[in-house]
Formats: sequence, C-alpha cells, structure tokens
Amino acid sequence: MGKTVILGCYRFIGIHLCKYLLEKGEDVVGMDWLSDEFLEEQEEKRYSFGRNANFIFMNLDDLPPLSIENATVCIPFHDFLSIDSQEYKLEIASYERLIEQTKCFSSSRFFCFVPIQMQERQEWVSRLQQDLSNLTIILTPTILGSWQRKEDYFQKLLFMKHQPQDLPSRTFMNSDAVFVDDLIKDWEKLQKVNDKILYVKPPLDHQLVEYVKLIFENDTDHLPQIHYLDDQPRYERLWILSNATPPAAGLDNQIKHNKYLSTIGEWKRR
Repeated sequence: MGKTVILGCYRFIGIHLCKYLLEKGEDVVGMDWLSDEFLEEQEEKRYSFGRNANFIFMNLDDLPPLSIENATVCIPFHDFLSIDSQEYKLEIASYERLIEQTKCFSSSRFFCFVPIQMQERQEWVSRLQQDLSNLTIILTPTILGSWQRKEDYFQKLLFMKHQPQDLPSRTFMNSDAVFVDDLIKDWEKLQKVNDKILYVKPPLDHQLVEYVKLIFENDTDHLPQIHYLDDQPRYERLWILSNATPPAAGLDNQIKHNKYLSTIGEWKRR
C-alpha cells in the first residue's frame, strides 16, 4: 500500500486523518509549517498518536518536501483558511504555498477538502483543477469535532454561549454539518470515487440546526440569529456518509475534549 501524504498534519482535519490511518497501520508522511501562529496545541497533537514507525514528519519551515512517487496526497483547505465573521477565506499566499509543495509528488493522486462556504469557491475550484492533475475535490458543509480552531464560529459558540451579546454575528450558512470522525471513516471509499468533484452530506438532515440548539440547551431566547441555507452545490455526484454521529454525542465529545485541553493548559501555567 502506498504512502498517504497529509499537508497540514497537525491541524483540524489533518490530525484526525493522520491518527486514523496510523491506527490502521498505514504509512503516513505528515507535513506542516510549525511556525504558523494559528497552529494550536502542537505538543498535544503530536502526543495524540505518539511515536509511530509508520509516520514521517517534515517541518516545512526548515526542510524542502521529500520527492515522493505514487502517493495519495490530502490537502484539507479548511485548515488553511482565514475565518472572518461570515465566511472562510483563502489567501492567495496560502494557496501558492500549498501548491508549491505538490510539485514534488509525481504520479500521485490529490484529494482536496473544500468548504462550500469558502469565499469565491467556484473560482478556487477552477484554479485547483488547472494546477493539479489527477484531482478529486471533496466539497463539505460545516465540519465539527475535536481540534477545531479556536476562532472557528462554532468553537466561539461553545465558549461564549453565556455572553450572547458578544457572540460573533454569522448569519448565513448551510443547515448541514458533518462530524470529522464520520468524514474520515469514509476515507477509503472516497478514494475509489472517479468523479472530479463530489459533495459530501450527512445521512441526517439539518445536523447543524440541531447542534446549535443543543449548545444553547434549546433556549430559544438566546439562540444566535442564523439563517440556514440549503444551497447544495450543483455538481454531478452527491456522497452520503456511511455514519452519522448524533448531534448530542458529537457535542458531548467536543465539550469533553475542550475541557481536557483547558486542564492541560492550566497545568502548564503552574
């Protein structure tokens, strides 16, 4: 079985995919820029799968990437986007930095996770198709789960629900959501798809709506003003995930993980 290369292995989607593949005994090359200021909890992420003979890490701040042939290369664009109050935005410098790394992967297949709420999504999708051959673009709704970035809208909801006046004003979003573990469990199946673009949906509709209600314990007086859109991208392939974590279970896991990180942070400050 060939190597899987993960660009951004110590970020949200990257760390989950990395851990999943290593637990299955596969060879993984993880690449990242450890100097990035928003790369959070680096040490805890490295410890999450420990020392592993099947894992090679490359800090792209210091070393050029390895020349690798016949690899499966995963680029989760979610992990490299800047987040404002409305949408995910891809900076041109971030894009060019990522594409530059792909030049050393000959005869490889590329998988790019792209959020449907990314600004100028169609333009970026077209550019990806021009810059990368043998490419599958996986469009996703909101992805939830442990290791989400602190500036992510839904992390802020978890931390700020008792100060509703300070909640970020993000008002338009798709009503669907997938939990990252459910997405990763379909990784092998997604690799067998021949479509150039597909859109991932959860088996349960309106997951995000239920998730937000649970955060606020169905307190309708303090729910943020979110206008949910059902703007499924018009592409030829719709992919329904095999597994659906119930929103209550997914939220519970995320709260427990946040408490764990908070405890670790308090211990380090002593």
